[in-house]
Amino acid sequence: MSVWTSCSRLDKQLDNTTLYHIIKASEPEAVRYSKYLTEQGLSPTLLSCWFVVDLEKGLDRIVDEMDRTRRRGVRKGRENGVEVEAEPLEEAELEEFYEAYRRNMEHIDGSVFPRSFFTALAEQLPDRAMVFTATHEGDVIGRYLHVLDEEQSKLRYFFSAIGDDSHYEHNVSGMPHIHAMEWSIERGYTTYDFGATDADFSDGLFK
Repeated sequence: MSVWTSCSRLDKQLDNTTLYHIIKASEPEAVRYSKYLTEQGLSPTLLSCWFVVDLEKGLDRIVDEMDRTRRRGVRKGRENGVEVEAEPLEEAELEEFYEAYRRNMEHIDGSVFPRSFFTALAEQLPDRAMVFTATHEGDVIGRYLHVLDEEQSKLRYFFSAIGDDSHYEHNVSGMPHIHAMEWSIERGYTTYDFGATDADFSDGLFK
């Protein structure tokens, strides 16, 4: 349940009377309005969400349960010939990945991890860091970095690095996820983890 509250004192008008407002939502989807209600002066008890996909349902059912816009994006991505390959994170491609990632984060005013973080990831966890690279007609249009959590049978999505805005026309944002889920299912993973995101209907990952 999502809850938002606000408290105000009207000392002069109502002799120290306190007005207390509370909104309780019965559906979890209401959390998407947390940021908006916070801007109206209420305090949410839930500030973020954590999204996971049950891979044991199978890829066909997962796609069927997606939002209609997402399903259409997957279909168009396939029709446009977008291909995705999985490969370990390596130093040879790290510079290109990092520059695209940095541009993405600066575009949304997000916090940018230093390049040294990715270098350490490639050097110290070579068997745990997996990159899903999307190409269109031979050109790289985007990469998603995941971490393998074998202990919990989970593939965790961490970072995206889309080439530039023009590549979104090929529905690159959805295709690496679909391929990564299929890759995970084939290897016996049970969970696809999107991680945490703002509880806000305008946030891309939330949507």
